Amino acid sequence: FSGKVQNRGSINYASFRGEVENAPGGKIANGELYGEVTNHGEISGREFYGKVTNEADGIISYGKFYGDVSIQVL
Repeated sequence: FSGKVQNRGSINYASFRGEVENAPGGKIANGELYGEVTNHGEISGREFYGKVTNEADGIISYGKFYGDVSIQVL
């Protein structure tokens, strides 16, 4: 995917070249993220090359991070 992606469903095995916003209830599994990521949902099995902000309601598991990571807590 190129450009901004707003996910509210499920995406599996994809490569993202632009900004990604994973909304509450959204699930992204496997693949690569090259742009900025804001996560409110669930992401697993990913490689992150850009800035990642995991919000307090977000879950990230099994990731490799090559850029800045920000974890928000309540």
